[in-house]
Amino acid sequence: MQMAAVVDVLATQGIDTARVLARAGLTHERLADPRARMGIHEANAIWEAALSESGDPALALRVALGFAPGTFGSFEYVLRNCETLDQVFERATELMRLLDDCGRVEYSVDDAVLTFRLYRDSPHQTLGVSNECTFAVLSNIARQRGWPVGAWTEVRFKHHTRAEHARYEAYFGCRVRFGCEANEMCCHASLLGIPLASDTNLRLLMEDHARRQLAEVPAGDPFLHAVRSNLLAQLREGPPQLAKLTHQLHTTERTLRRRLQSAGTGYQQLLDEVRAQLAQEYMAQPHQDATTVAAHLGFTDPSTFYRAFKRWTGRTPAQYQRDRSTNPTR
Repeated sequence: MQMAAVVDVLATQGIDTARVLARAGLTHERLADPRARMGIHEANAIWEAALSESGDPALALRVALGFAPGTFGSFEYVLRNCETLDQVFERATELMRLLDDCGRVEYSVDDAVLTFRLYRDSPHQTLGVSNECTFAVLSNIARQRGWPVGAWTEVRFKHHTRAEHARYEAYFGCRVRFGCEANEMCCHASLLGIPLASDTNLRLLMEDHARRQLAEVPAGDPFLHAVRSNLLAQLREGPPQLAKLTHQLHTTERTLRRRLQSAGTGYQQLLDEVRAQLAQEYMAQPHQDATTVAAHLGFTDPSTFYRAFKRWTGRTPAQYQRDRSTNPTR
């Protein structure tokens, strides 16, 4: 889910997004950074804060209605231009990781009913409100594509809700159940082969773009990715805190170090990798000061930062900055 878009919609509904982000421990700058991928712990923190600020347990339905067409980029444009429903589900299955690094979808047909299932291949799960929003968005796109009334036969969520079920049933146009074994949407399988209005050339173009984007999405250990994402978010705000990392990943320091060791790495190694990434990003800016960058990345001694930077790049911060200003591709 594009959390920047979620926050934008919340603002249009009169919800104090500054308070939402403050409660989530985030900033607008972090949210708007196009270079950073939002970690699951950060997305969950935003949803939790938004639910609390709004006081509406069915907030996801309101948010889904507020998204402008194209909010979900190439993923959305591909789905909007598929020739059949079968193709829609095939492409959603292939490209889901564009929306969620560990997101997975699958579909099956049994007794003339097609079941579309959403899940995460990770120990860190999205909140129920996020799954509600995803299904609500899919339902919106289906309506915009001219789906007949009553196309959905049942919607199921794993979580429970305090909201009135009638609100969900009015939204999806079918029975909605909570506390189920999986997050699923069901429809008549006879819809699979019905031709949909589409732009084949645009779909092919966007599929190519989407697959290039997909190749850049981390496909490794979800836990390692969560640690890196958390460290990256912390370092964009200031020096990292191990206690904050373990708290947001719902683990202990001992368990964290054990899991990293079993993955062939360690906390300090990952921290060093993320610091190297940000150091080069910051020092590529022409007027950035190395001493300031060192302090921002948690180096108490600038000389230690200088040595580390030369180890990472083969150049001093000043040399790197000068080279980038004269030749940006280096």
